[in-house]
Amino acid sequence: MAHDVPGLRHEADRSAQQEPQRLRSSSKKGNKDPQTTSTIVMVEPAFFHLNFQTAGDNNYQLKPDTMSVEEFQALTKLPQEEAFARHPGLQERKEAFDKETHEKASQEFAAMVAVLRSKMIEVIAIPDVLAHDTPDSIFPNNPISTHHEGEGIMVKYPMRNENRRPEKQLPIAQTLASLGFKVGQVIDFSGLEASDAFNEGTGSMVLDRTNRITYASLSQRTTSQGVAAFAETMEYKAITFTSVDRTHDNGSVYHANVVMSVGEKFAVICSEAIMDETERETVLTSLRETGKDIIEITAEQMNGFAGNILEVRNTEGSPIIVMSETAHDTFTEGQLEKLGRYGEVVSVPIPTIEKFGGGSARCMMLEVHNPKEERH
Repeated sequence: MAHDVPGLRHEADRSAQQEPQRLRSSSKKGNKDPQTTSTIVMVEPAFFHLNFQTAGDNNYQLKPDTMSVEEFQALTKLPQEEAFARHPGLQERKEAFDKETHEKASQEFAAMVAVLRSKMIEVIAIPDVLAHDTPDSIFPNNPISTHHEGEGIMVKYPMRNENRRPEKQLPIAQTLASLGFKVGQVIDFSGLEASDAFNEGTGSMVLDRTNRITYASLSQRTTSQGVAAFAETMEYKAITFTSVDRTHDNGSVYHANVVMSVGEKFAVICSEAIMDETERETVLTSLRETGKDIIEITAEQMNGFAGNILEVRNTEGSPIIVMSETAHDTFTEGQLEKLGRYGEVVSVPIPTIEKFGGGSARCMMLEVHNPKEERH
């Protein structure tokens, strides 16, 4: 499934139906990838709005106040035209709501970029394309991940919802190459979508890059086959589990990065969300054995996006732990003090994006791990 990136060094073409070859040298003993990066990609939304295709299995996407429960459910379960026909006036109210939501989300996006850049984090802002009709493009860590191996790797993932799949069309590889980052190979797992095998990137998986472990919460958006395809190709150990949100009637948690985050020396996790005792102990044992200082959060804190945080570095190499204001406010003072031992805690206000996108600060940052060309 690897394919060419025009103008870049690459491997030979392979059929889109052919399984990617495993990396031959990436996991040799002693080969340690950095856990964090000082460069991230953020996608400026062309038209951010509540994605009713994804709202059916994302409990963090909330109903607009201008809609009744019946209207909201109609939009999540029916074609829009049918929902509008059943509920007079819904179309006009939805269009007004969408416009207001986009304006607020665009302001939150710009403010977050400004805050991160003020902390000397390199932010590459790429505009979405309106014609793609991708309301969730603001969350680029789901369709794509990047890796340091070889001449630089970009992975594209099988997405469950059809209107998220065009997010992979953005020229992220070309943009990185133009800035001197190596993208020697693109591995595309999109062919798995035809068999309902999904893995939504570093939303579905929380990567311990240094120890080559992927922690994945199985759900409608994260299947065993989807995770195995990544793990086998990239030579990662896969630790899978199922998790529930006790604050939402024990509903399935759609992405692992809501449950947990792994930094260089710490891990934040809501282990009570992992109902199976054996799975829970497997995850916790792995975190302990890899030297992570475990910071436990409650289900209520998880619901406030305390697990959806990301450690990055600034251009001087200092660690920064990025989270939303919602997440910051749900942490206790003791937990924040503990996190502060491992990096400067930086919070950003993104309430509209969280409320109607169902994701938080971590989801908005695509880490760039590709090596950079040496320039003389």
